[in-house]
Amino acid sequence: MLVLNDMSEYLGYDAEKTNEFIEDLFYTLKAYNSKAELLNSVYDRYCHNDTYVGDTADKTKLYISAHQKFLSNKYELQRAIYKKYCDIDNNFRDTVDSSPKARIKMSVLKKVRSDYQGMAESMDYHGRKIMNLAQELDNEFGEFADFETPDFANAICAFEDFCYSGGFLDKCINKLLEFDKWSSDDVDRTGFYDEEKNMQNKLRATANSLDSMTVYQPDIAKNSIELVALGASVGAIGAAAALGAKQGSQDITLEKCAANNLSVASANIPFGNRYAQEQMEKFLKKGKEKAKKNYDAEYEYNRSQNTGKTLAELQALNTPDANFPDYTEMVDKWLAEQEKYFDKLDPGDPNPITGATIAGEAVFTTVFYNKVKTGGDMDIKQPEKWSKAFPDVPFPEGDNAYFIYHGQVMDAATLGNVTYSYIGAKYYSDFALYSGGALVQTKRRNPSDIPYMYTLPDYGDMPEDHESIGLGIKWRKEGFPDDN
Repeated sequence: MLVLNDMSEYLGYDAEKTNEFIEDLFYTLKAYNSKAELLNSVYDRYCHNDTYVGDTADKTKLYISAHQKFLSNKYELQRAIYKKYCDIDNNFRDTVDSSPKARIKMSVLKKVRSDYQGMAESMDYHGRKIMNLAQELDNEFGEFADFETPDFANAICAFEDFCYSGGFLDKCINKLLEFDKWSSDDVDRTGFYDEEKNMQNKLRATANSLDSMTVYQPDIAKNSIELVALGASVGAIGAAAALGAKQGSQDITLEKCAANNLSVASANIPFGNRYAQEQMEKFLKKGKEKAKKNYDAEYEYNRSQNTGKTLAELQALNTPDANFPDYTEMVDKWLAEQEKYFDKLDPGDPNPITGATIAGEAVFTTVFYNKVKTGGDMDIKQPEKWSKAFPDVPFPEGDNAYFIYHGQVMDAATLGNVTYSYIGAKYYSDFALYSGGALVQTKRRNPSDIPYMYTLPDYGDMPEDHESIGLGIKWRKEGFPDDN
């Protein structure tokens, strides 16, 4: 019998959310690998270029070779983490609940057990009173009629089988505890955290060999990436950063860089390799064209439906007779509550459920992702989420779709993007927030377009969404505007 402790109260598992996260992780890993393979081909040509020689050349080639190996090791580590997530999910299905929609929380189980134990005690107490009363009636008036004494034993036994020691609810609780202990121990045994740190340290150590170069001093921090396992959206950002896209850049794409290198080096490539290169270029071109076609189709559809207004188009609606309601105070109060919630989650702490040291940042990012994703608690463009966040204000739609927030006309979708980036900008880079929003949009449009999202306008996000995300970032950095 496993023993409940203070942390057991927080145990829980949502099969649907877990599967959604694992699916996002799969597509992120797939996109990372496809771009890494292309970049490695460019790295190979550079490192085997005999026309660039000398001490500086040797040091840069050493660094690039190390970074090339780093990308490969990173992918293997990320793939191992993905497989571990799948193993944990499969173990939950085998040992706890096989339903794809299973949801279980320790706090709920304990509450149900407590409630039913209370009902059992009440039934036992009142049942005994009824039995005693029936016995008294039989003793007093038994000569006139037969008084059958009711028996509550079967009902009490049913309660005991359900909610008392060794009963059904106890078995459910123990299954969850055993699953948590197994998954925690299993993750601890993997050594993922130490392996990640060792890889980062090796890359930094190799970079030190470039210290004597005067042409360019690398900032390794900008090339440092986090585990894709820290969340599907952040994983895509980490992959892009690893492939050379600096945070904040709006126009750096791997394909541009690779295309330039491929075209310059084509003359010196053997015929067989050149054919493979041409096929790769055709494949990439076809993928990019398909992604752009899908993007354009969504853009044109939105315009034809008169949805997705830019900030300027929204502000133009604020005519003197518009009389839009001002939700600034209400939304600011809600935002403060969200920020307070995230501030309490220290990403440096271990997972309160598993105790795994690798899980601190993973828990924080997973919680953030689940909060802001489509259908998450902060997805206030959804009527049910708006009603939960602002129960006293009807969802803005139809003739009442617009309102004022800090002097800016908005609808629910615009406000959702602004609040997402305003909160997120406290913890993540601009690039991460833009990419996270674009990844969700691209995945919804067509998951196979994810490897090409950075070749699309606004990383594949719709311009109005990209713009409103930027407004939230701006307000985080500069403060809210003076509305007066």
